[in-house]
Amino acid sequence: MGGVTFMHTPDTRNIFFLSQSQTKEKKCAPLYSENVTPTKVDTLTVSIQSQSLGGLEYVLGHLSGLPFPRNIMTRRLNRQIEVFDKETAMQEFELSNWQDCRISAYPPFTEYNGLNLPAPSSVFIDLDLQRFKSQEALDRALRNTLKRIQKVVSEARPTVLWTGNGYHIYFPIAGFVLESEGVFSEFVSASDSKGVSLGTKFMRFAEQYFTNGKQDPNHKPSVNNCLLRIPGTYNSKNGQEVRIVQEWNGYRVPIQYMLREFRRYLIQERIDNNNNRCHRVSPANDPFTNQKSNSRPRSVRWIENLLRAPITDQRKYSIWHILAPHLINVKQLSDEEAYTIIITWLDECSKLERLSFYHKPRVKDDIKRARRGGYYPISLSNLQRESPGLYSLVTRLE
Repeated sequence: MGGVTFMHTPDTRNIFFLSQSQTKEKKCAPLYSENVTPTKVDTLTVSIQSQSLGGLEYVLGHLSGLPFPRNIMTRRLNRQIEVFDKETAMQEFELSNWQDCRISAYPPFTEYNGLNLPAPSSVFIDLDLQRFKSQEALDRALRNTLKRIQKVVSEARPTVLWTGNGYHIYFPIAGFVLESEGVFSEFVSASDSKGVSLGTKFMRFAEQYFTNGKQDPNHKPSVNNCLLRIPGTYNSKNGQEVRIVQEWNGYRVPIQYMLREFRRYLIQERIDNNNNRCHRVSPANDPFTNQKSNSRPRSVRWIENLLRAPITDQRKYSIWHILAPHLINVKQLSDEEAYTIIITWLDECSKLERLSFYHKPRVKDDIKRARRGGYYPISLSNLQRESPGLYSLVTRLE
């Protein structure tokens, strides 16, 4: 950490959690106002500069290798730019009025045998308040995540930031280029063909694994796009200061502690991809294709009937195996249209019996899976075998 002391380090056993009232304080005041004298403006600017510089130096202490060159992003820029020193980064932060200031966890380019394959050096976990029913539920998810991290490596104590919208966890690791290891060589060609390095896959695995699937589903970190917020700057969405809740203890966790679970993750991903390919059928074998005209109908009657009839059970199964592939790959609707239709159906289902799962991210994930996999909804004959109760229900709707 380079001797930086940004704040008093709280005791791990008594980690500080924000109350609802605390999350509303410390709004970002404008730097220039008719009611503020030049002396007060100068004092305020110097104060924010000082805390932002401390925050930048604190985050830089987490990064592996040389701190610069490095990509940064601010609200004013609304894009990533490369900077070559700390002073330029601070100038851009000030030009943005200290709002939405971020720096990349990875350098712009890391070469390995002519390819951009960086060694994983940082895990970024995003716990979004909007994904939880309350602040208390969010705090509980944070506690469980930190316990899960320490269960894997007892010495681990990552940085935790309050961003105004949730918690960010910065988890430095000591890694290596995974593509260079023989045990992962069987997974290299698949990752290269999709343009996703094993380093990126590891980051996404780690976030999902340590949060037990509670991470922000829209957060998709990669070695090319992993931007860390700077403590002491401000979140433009709510004006709150980005604050340190728990400091990193300086221990960079060896990646070896996580590689066994990561390899299992890659194997399961390969199995899932193979299953998706099995669902893709040619027009000659496509049950949804009109053989005479070689064209597809734009709907399937029993599925359309299901969309008009809320049910009390098998809702998750219906989304994944029936509704999402029907709307995306048969009716060929946009993701937004499919999402609206399924959410409306689930709202009606919830009136009969409350949903037992957080449905919005689930629907988004199933739509993405259907779009990516290109598979069709389950046939009635297969539905009868896999889910007799649901089959009985939908056939009565005819």
